[in-house]
Amino acid sequence: MHTRIIMLSLVSSCFCQPAISSNNIQMHQENAHLTILDAIMGYDVDILRQFIESGGDVNLKDKLGRTPLMMAVMGRFCVEEKVRMLIEAKADVLCQDVSGNTALIWAVVNKNEAAARMLIEADSNINQAENRGITPLIWAASQGDTNMLQLLIESGADINREDRIMYMTALMHAVYAGHLGAVKLLIEKGADITHQDKEGSTALIHALKKGNLSIARLLGWSLGCG
Repeated sequence: MHTRIIMLSLVSSCFCQPAISSNNIQMHQENAHLTILDAIMGYDVDILRQFIESGGDVNLKDKLGRTPLMMAVMGRFCVEEKVRMLIEAKADVLCQDVSGNTALIWAVVNKNEAAARMLIEADSNINQAENRGITPLIWAASQGDTNMLQLLIESGADINREDRIMYMTALMHAVYAGHLGAVKLLIEKGADITHQDKEGSTALIHALKKGNLSIARLLGWSLGCG
């Protein structure tokens, strides 16, 4: 309780008291940044609410380029409420960190379907990839998250988008990771089974190389080879 009071006081002081020098301004901004990140990663939404109401910059970034919105979806407590508050406060859903990740990508990585849905409804770029070309759909496929895949595909995700490293699609990533359910869903939704990656391998070749006969049979049947 005492810590919470101190943090709330810090937020207020950072935005309600006049600064008298550039050093003070920088100190206040750094303190506010630490406070907001603590609030988002913790369980107390009141600190985040106070920060927003005090005029805090909801698009500030840490050294890794992560914004409060990204940190919210990476947290474990009251995630949806914090995401909603930040979106309503006009947090930029299109911001990317130094690795190119968006808040939507972080929501997919953390398998938070509710947060992902909120971000999509707030006009996140559903096909925005990180620096390696990994889109939200590819992330979901690599994790075998069929519920997330369904949401992303229904929201307009490019099902045949390649990554920038090996030119692998979501289907290939699902095959490589051995996620039969994700492979089945992607095929049902029209994924290109014949696509070749940088080395000329198809999804079927990846399945055979990995020794996953169940996925290989599914792909073979879908290609008319079964």
